[in-house]
Amino acid sequence: ESPRETPAHQGISGKILEDEHFFEQVADEAKKIINKEKKKNESSKNAKKPKEALQVEQPRLAQLQEELSQKNIEIENLRSENDRLREELLNVKTRYKKLCGILLQGEMKEKAQLLVEMDKISKVKDELTAELESVTNQLQQERSKVTVLTDLKKTATYKKRSDNEK
Repeated sequence: ESPRETPAHQGISGKILEDEHFFEQVADEAKKIINKEKKKNESSKNAKKPKEALQVEQPRLAQLQEELSQKNIEIENLRSENDRLREELLNVKTRYKKLCGILLQGEMKEKAQLLVEMDKISKVKDELTAELESVTNQLQQERSKVTVLTDLKKTATYKKRSDNEK
C-alpha cells in the first residue's frame, strides 16, 4: 500500500495524524516562514541604516552622474555631427541634380546641333544630287550632239569624197 492509502492513525486528543508526506509539507512551510522572517529582518535593518548606505553609494552615484554627463555630451556632439552630415548630404544631392540637369541640357543642345547639321548636310546632299543629275543630263546631251556632229562630219566627208571622185 502507498503512504496515502494507509489508514490514518488517531491520537489521544482525537485529531487525525497523516503520513510522512504531511510532515514534509510542514517542514517546507516552516522553512518558507523562516526565510520570510529573515528577509523582513534584513529589510528592517537596511531601513534603519539608509544613511550608511547613502554614504557608501554617494561616490558611486557621483561617478555614474559624471559618466552620464559625459555620455550626454557625446550624444549631443553626435547629434550635431549627424545634422551637419545631413545638411552636407542634402547639398551634395542638390548639386548632383543640378549637374544632371546641366548635362541633360548639354546633351539636348548637342542633339539639337547634330540635327541641325544633319539637316544642312541633307540639303547639301539633295542640292548636289540635283546638280549631278543636271550635269549628267547635260553630259548626255553633249554626247548626243557630239555623236550627231561626228555622224554629220562623217557624212560630209563621205559626200566630199564621193563628189571628188565624180
